[in-house]
Amino acid sequence: MERNCPGHLASMSISRSYRAIAVVIVGAAFRLGGCSIREAATPPRSGVESSRRSSTIWTQSNSGGNSLPLSGSVDTWSSGHRLGINSWPESVSCPTTMFCVTVDAGGYEYTFSGGKWSAGKFVSTMTHDALNSVSCPSAIYCVAVDASGYEYTFSGGTWSSGQRIETKAFDSLNSVSCPTTMFCVAVDGNGYVYTFSGGTWSSGLQIGAVVHDSLDSVSCPTTKYCVATDKNGYAYTFSGGTW
Repeated sequence: MERNCPGHLASMSISRSYRAIAVVIVGAAFRLGGCSIREAATPPRSGVESSRRSSTIWTQSNSGGNSLPLSGSVDTWSSGHRLGINSWPESVSCPTTMFCVTVDAGGYEYTFSGGKWSAGKFVSTMTHDALNSVSCPSAIYCVAVDASGYEYTFSGGTWSSGQRIETKAFDSLNSVSCPTTMFCVAVDGNGYVYTFSGGTWSSGLQIGAVVHDSLDSVSCPTTKYCVATDKNGYAYTFSGGTW
C-alpha cells in the first residue's frame, strides 16, 4: 500500500543490515519504503524511484533496475598516502581544506599544505615519545600533546619546545582540543583535565568518576562547552565554567 510522507524533506537516510538507502530531493520525486516523496515546486523525473550507495559511489536506480549517476554525488575517498616510515599516525586535525597536521607514535608531525604532505618533523622532547593528539583551531596555530605529559605549540610557522603540563601523576596526555587559539583542554591517563586560558595552562583538575581513571578523549566545540570520555564508559561535560 502506497502512502505519502507528510512535510518537506530535504534528505533522508535509512540504514538496513546490508545496505544504506539515501534520498536527496533536488526537484525530484522518489518512492522509498512505501512513501511517495515529492518536492512540490518541481515535477518528478520519470522512472527514478530510489537511490542507493554502491561501494563509495552514489548511484540511483530507475524502475528497470539500472544504475545511473546521481547528480550532486558525494566525494569519494582517495587511495592511501604513505606519510612516512617513522611510526603510526595517532591523530589528525584540519582547520581548513588546505591545511592539516597529523602526529605519530614516534614523536613526528606531518603538515599538509600547498596540496602536499611534508616530511616528518621530530617534535617530541622525549626521544621517540608518542604524540597522542593534535588540535588546530586555525592554519597558523596548533597544539599537540605527548605520552610524557608535554604540550607543544605550533605558532609563527614553528613548533615550540615541550612544556610539561601534566604534573599530578607524570602520566600521558591522551587528548587535546582547542576551539580557539586562546583556549584548549587536555586530558590525561589519571582522570585530570588541564585548561589553557589567558596564555597559561592550569594545574590538573581530577574529574574521573574512579580515582586514577584514564580520560582518553576530549572535544570542545566552543570555549564554554567540552565533553571528555574515560576508559570505563563515562562522559563528563564542561558547561557554565565547571565539569
